[in-house]
Amino acid sequence: MKIKRLEISGFGRWSQEAFDLSDGLQVIFGQNESGKTTLRAFIVGVLFGFPTKKNGHNVYDPKDGSQYGGSLILETDEGDVKITRLNRTKTTLTITRLINQTEIIDPEKWLKQKLSPLTREAFDDIFNFNQEDLTRISQIKSVDFQKLLLNIGAVGSTGWLDVMAEFDKSADKLFAPRANKRPLNIAIKEYENATEELHQKSAELDDFMLAEQALTDLESEQHEQEEKILTASQQLQETQQLVQQYQLFESAKKIEIENVPSVDEKQVVQARRLQIEIDSLNDNILRHNEALKNIEVPHEVSDDNTDQMVLTKAQVAQRNLAVNTEKRTNLLKQKEQIEAQFEGDVPKGLTDSELQSLSSSNVYLLSTGALILILFVSIFIMHWPALWMIILSLIVTAGLFYKRQKKNQIRQMIQKAYSPLNIQNIKKIQPEVDQYEQQKMDIQSLNEQLKANMTVLFK
Repeated sequence: MKIKRLEISGFGRWSQEAFDLSDGLQVIFGQNESGKTTLRAFIVGVLFGFPTKKNGHNVYDPKDGSQYGGSLILETDEGDVKITRLNRTKTTLTITRLINQTEIIDPEKWLKQKLSPLTREAFDDIFNFNQEDLTRISQIKSVDFQKLLLNIGAVGSTGWLDVMAEFDKSADKLFAPRANKRPLNIAIKEYENATEELHQKSAELDDFMLAEQALTDLESEQHEQEEKILTASQQLQETQQLVQQYQLFESAKKIEIENVPSVDEKQVVQARRLQIEIDSLNDNILRHNEALKNIEVPHEVSDDNTDQMVLTKAQVAQRNLAVNTEKRTNLLKQKEQIEAQFEGDVPKGLTDSELQSLSSSNVYLLSTGALILILFVSIFIMHWPALWMIILSLIVTAGLFYKRQKKNQIRQMIQKAYSPLNIQNIKKIQPEVDQYEQQKMDIQSLNEQLKANMTVLFK
């Protein structure tokens, strides 16, 4: 596998960042505390799981409150895949094949198979090391260095040395003279039993390999069926669109294309001018709607004129219905666009004080520093009682600390209500949130107008 791209939602100092990695040797450099170690921890966390707070490990919580986690885009033998791991405590892992945008059913099992035989410990021993680990090599003993080299050459080779040490201990006991049964004979008997058991396990291993091959074939067949289902779904959508357009196609066949006259630029300009006049007439119709509603037919008017006036009112009502319906449709689209940016209901707009709580300020630190300076001046220059100054400073400092805690609580409540937006987007979306309530009122008003238009039209 090869890592092609990093997409970080929130991890330590990194938030909403992406990094494209080049082919060959990739070097990431920067000053101290610039985030290089954080990037390395992010890659290991996405592949093997994020760290926990046990044993004092750094968990790299996002500093700006963004959602914890991110994604890696890898090149594998099955094509490019996107591994996404989100949240630290209740972690969710999804793996998507980018060629057809399908998710893998059991992502943990799939990832473990792709990384096998590497475990997290083996990965750290072979690939994941820093300068501190390199400097430690000059301080280790020859035996430990031998274990380290073996571990780099083959996965799990440190266990070989442990087994060798156990063999050396047990070899000293094979020829114990005072034992009733010779340890060597006992070992030979155990070896024969182990050999027999090995033959049995070998037969079971063959069955297991056959079953595993059958499972692999079934997974491959399932992948092919999923691709066929996706292709069939696309064909179904295209067929449904053709069915919907069939009636229009039948009407279009009757048109003689050869007899259609060409349109020159002058006629296009004239058509635009006529469209402007039509829009102006529509505005005039809307202005005279209320007046037309109050028109009463005189008794001396003939039946033909009465029918004509009733028909005119019906046409006006129909036009009003179409205009109000179009307005309502546009408002509903704008309302849905705002709702799509939030996980739950659209929150209310923030007040000036709530917006101020989102901005970072150092008022608390400046006020505390000023109090300390006043205390110093009062005690050593003006000879004020030190006890009273200390009590006053503690009271004011406690008040400032309480105010700061209250501000942090308000900030957390706002971020929860506006999830998943960050602070910058919360400030940016305020005009749309304020407009959302007005849109709901306008939609309700248009619903009442549409109901009134329908009543007039049915009459």
